[in-house]
Amino acid sequence: MAGIQNRLHRLDAVRGLVAFYMLLHHYVHDNQELAFFQKFFVFGQASVMVFFILSGFVIYLASVAQQPEMTLRDYLVRRFRRIYPAFVLVLLIEIMLDRIIPYQAEPFEWSTFIGNLLMLQDKQHPYLFFKPLLGNRPLWSLTYEWWFYIIFIPIWFLLKGKPEHRKYWASGITFFGFGSFLVLPNQFSLIACYFMMWWSGAELGREYFETGKLTWRRQAYSLVVLAISTGLWAVLSYLDYRTTGKIMRYDYPYIQLQRHITILLILAVGITWYKLKFIGFDWTIGLFKPLSSISYVLYMIHLPMIMFADKLNLTGSVWLDMLWLFPIILGISWLIEVPFQKKINRWIR
Repeated sequence: MAGIQNRLHRLDAVRGLVAFYMLLHHYVHDNQELAFFQKFFVFGQASVMVFFILSGFVIYLASVAQQPEMTLRDYLVRRFRRIYPAFVLVLLIEIMLDRIIPYQAEPFEWSTFIGNLLMLQDKQHPYLFFKPLLGNRPLWSLTYEWWFYIIFIPIWFLLKGKPEHRKYWASGITFFGFGSFLVLPNQFSLIACYFMMWWSGAELGREYFETGKLTWRRQAYSLVVLAISTGLWAVLSYLDYRTTGKIMRYDYPYIQLQRHITILLILAVGITWYKLKFIGFDWTIGLFKPLSSISYVLYMIHLPMIMFADKLNLTGSVWLDMLWLFPIILGISWLIEVPFQKKINRWIR
């Protein structure tokens, strides 16, 4: 396992890049003075899809490869302490910032706060339970991540001696989610619809753990299932267009179709780049490896800080604001991810 971990430093670099990209993405799009640069930052959804794949990959290695005798309690404790303490702290920081200078048109609501604590927040579809707290849009993906972790439990524990069968269950959950969503549109069915996105990362992790390499043949099943799912969302999008005569790129069901197309492209590019021995990686994406250790909190906290800084208007210049805002965002992310998380790991064993 140590040998594999030594070869997976590129995952850290990708995670660091994606988190930093999201920071720049939202800073540019939430400041109209930077409107010229918005056309260069149009891959926000793709960044989240990368996180889904990385998450499935890492959870498979951490749960299956690193701890083959892991108990249900071990798994839940590890996931809870990694996700929830930092998440709750970020929510409290959001509330504090909003109390200092209200930066959102929608006021704080306890029901939304509780809904976020239960990981039921989402955006961009008419069937969501709760919106992300105080407009912190990136939090939508945490709902999916958390429930992917929960769905992983029966697949892992019930099929412990049948690793090859897990992908069939994963695809079954995905198609069951789509079918149940058609019958009764709801948040949980939509989460299940997305599960194969996450599981495609787990399949990458499984092959890499077992063989030390990645092949098109072993990943073909994930790609085919995702292609079928993409086709299903394409049909829904077409039917919606026939009804409304409009294509709303960032609304349901077009956003779901876009995410499925994106995940297929990411997998194809990733495997192809792997076959090319990641040529050029070290002097491009590899530069962002130092940010990997703070990527989780950086992803969660950057948008509230950006919106707060916009209302504060400390310097009167979006360029000068970057000089104080970005170091504070990175610093808070480090404080929560490193010293705070270490204490949590000691307290919750």
